[in-house]
Amino acid sequence: MAARKRRPPIQKGGGLLEQRWIKAAVIVFIVELLLLALFSMAPISSSQQASLLSQYSSLESTISNKSFLYQFFFIAPHNILIAAIDEIPILGLAFFGYSITQTAMFLNAYAVSISQPGIVLVIALFLLPHTILELPAYALAATENLFLSYSLFRGGFRKELRRAARVFGLIVAELFIAGSFEAAELQLSTYAALSLWIPFILLISVLLFFLLRKKEPKRRRLR
Repeated sequence: MAARKRRPPIQKGGGLLEQRWIKAAVIVFIVELLLLALFSMAPISSSQQASLLSQYSSLESTISNKSFLYQFFFIAPHNILIAAIDEIPILGLAFFGYSITQTAMFLNAYAVSISQPGIVLVIALFLLPHTILELPAYALAATENLFLSYSLFRGGFRKELRRAARVFGLIVAELFIAGSFEAAELQLSTYAALSLWIPFILLISVLLFFLLRKKEPKRRRLR
């Protein structure tokens, strides 16, 4: 009987579809959601709330009533920079936790000002299309951070850097698309922004079709 071919072991610096990497990304994303939920409901002092609302108002005044292109080129590069820092080995993990908890605290402060639970605003975020790409993008960056940090101590760092470059390319694409939809949402009223789900779903469906379709193997010509 012919010997069965053994599957090669998972190597460091593997592809994005490596099972271990995908499981880690799912866990990191769940942790990200938990941080958002927990800190959006955390106790907050009146002075801290006032400080956070002041920062929010300053940011809002920078981009409100501006053109779509201005808002897009303000949002997308800013978010890409955050993701880039998230991916820096070891240090990026601390920044990832800080940026997520700060976002949650901003939501918390605003929720208190309108007498609503913070978790309501966290859920409301997912009613807007850009959130579906933006939050997972940060989780991908943090996941690759874990693998880069691990490879620093256990070897294979150069190989892992190749995957890190591919992951970052995917993140940049995600955040450019997310940034364009977030800018479009800012141009519309809250209810009108919900209509952006239609082009969003169509766009993501087309992208997934081309990314996931299997290429048919070329048939050898008979001589």
